[in-house]
Amino acid sequence: MITLIDYNSGNPTSVANALEKLGFEYKICSKKEEIAKADKIIFPGQGHNAQAMAELKKLDLIDVIKNFKKPFLGICVGMQLLYEFSEEGDTECLGVIEGRVKKMKNEKCKMKNEKLKIPQMGWNEIKLKIENEKCKMKDEKLRIKNLEFRILKNIPNHSYFYFVHSYFCSVNEYTLATCEYGNEFCAIVKKENFYGTQFHPEKSGEVGLELLKNFCLL
Repeated sequence: MITLIDYNSGNPTSVANALEKLGFEYKICSKKEEIAKADKIIFPGQGHNAQAMAELKKLDLIDVIKNFKKPFLGICVGMQLLYEFSEEGDTECLGVIEGRVKKMKNEKCKMKNEKLKIPQMGWNEIKLKIENEKCKMKDEKLRIKNLEFRILKNIPNHSYFYFVHSYFCSVNEYTLATCEYGNEFCAIVKKENFYGTQFHPEKSGEVGLELLKNFCLL
């Protein structure tokens, strides 16, 4: 059973609708005892990092998440909270993944020579960041040989996903895919059993559903 964490900050409804469309069983839950027993966790997120962390503390979910050993997917703010610190509200986050969450700057876009709108809201391209020897490209789709990258199965490089965010996570050794909006940032991250997407796969059409399916089949 896949468990969607309901922590009064993220909105699990759209993710739940996507799972129904894919045919996976799920439940929406805020009780730490049940969440700790989940087969997989999806951690949807929207809103403010400080508020989200405060809600997790109220529900006593901090240690439950940090100690979870099965597949875990954080979406948008749910991904950002996996990092150590967020500039949004100067927030201490979960610290599962090394790095900081930084505020986007209203800089000029190199291509259009005009200032970027913050937040980024809409479709943008991702670039897969995987060593060549670990996979091969065929018809622009990944043929996954290493189980570590199964979440990317059948995800074409340069796919477009739907983003809504004003803060971003820097690219590091755990980054699986990047995106550019003013500068390069992490679009998909993985450390051990923890995965994160800055975009909303549940709002990203067929390619987003494919990624969600890959996670559910881990």
